[in-house]
Amino acid sequence: MKSFQQTISMSSSLRSSKWNCLYAIQLATLAAMLAWTVFDPQFEPLVDALRRGSDSPIAALRSANVMFGAWRPSLFFVVIGLACVSLVGLFLGMLKGTVASRPVRSLRSLLMLTAVVALWCGLVTNHASLAWQGKRLRLVARVAELETIARPLRSDWPKEDGELPRIGPFMAYPFGDPTTMILLAPPTVSGGEICIAAIERCDDGAIKLQLGGSKAADWVEWHPESSEPESFVGGLQDSHHLRSHLRLGSGWFLVRYDA
Repeated sequence: MKSFQQTISMSSSLRSSKWNCLYAIQLATLAAMLAWTVFDPQFEPLVDALRRGSDSPIAALRSANVMFGAWRPSLFFVVIGLACVSLVGLFLGMLKGTVASRPVRSLRSLLMLTAVVALWCGLVTNHASLAWQGKRLRLVARVAELETIARPLRSDWPKEDGELPRIGPFMAYPFGDPTTMILLAPPTVSGGEICIAAIERCDDGAIKLQLGGSKAADWVEWHPESSEPESFVGGLQDSHHLRSHLRLGSGWFLVRYDA
C-alpha cells in the first residue's frame, strides 16, 4: 500500500514538474520577446517585413534573411515556436488532465494560464508602441550627440549647397531661401544604428532631423521653449501630419508623422 502511494506521489510530482517547466518556458519566451522588442532597433522592421509577406511566407522569409541576416528570422521563429508548443501543452494539460488534477483544476492555475495568454495578447497588440518607447530610450542617451549636429544650424543656417563638419555634403532646398537640407553622406547616431537623412528648419527656429533606414516617418526634433512638434509642410512641399511624439529632454522630441 505504501509502495503504491509512493508511486502515485512520484507520478504527481513529475507531472507537476512538467507543468512548472511549461510555465517557465512561457515566461522565458515572453521576457525574451519583450526585451527584443524594446532593445533591438531591427525588431519592428523585421516584424513588418514578415507581416507584409503573409501571402507568400517563403518569399517573405527569404527577403527577411537578406535584409536582417539569417539569425534574426530564425531566432524569431524559434522563440515563437517554443511559446506556441508550451502554450498548447498547458491547454492540453487543462483539458485532458495530463498533469496533477488538483493544481491544474484549481482557480489559481486557471488564473495563471489566463494571465499568460493576456500577456501574450498585450505584447502582440502593443509591440509597435513598445518598439517606439525603445527607440526613445536609445535616443535619450544620444541627446548630446544630436546637439553636435543641430547647434551650429540654429545660428548659421546655410543659404546654398555645401558641406559642414559633422553633417557632410548636402543640397539645400528650395533655392534662394532654403529650409531643407538633403544630406548626401548621412551622419549616424546611437552607435551607428540610426542615420540622419534630411534636416528641416521651421519659422519658429525648430530643427528637425529626419531619421533614415526605416519605413516609419520618424524624426528627432529640437524645439525652443515656446514650440512643440506639429504637422508641417517641408521645403520639398511634402506634407507631414503629426501622429505622436515623445519628449527626450533638453528641448528634444522623438516624433512620428503619417508615412
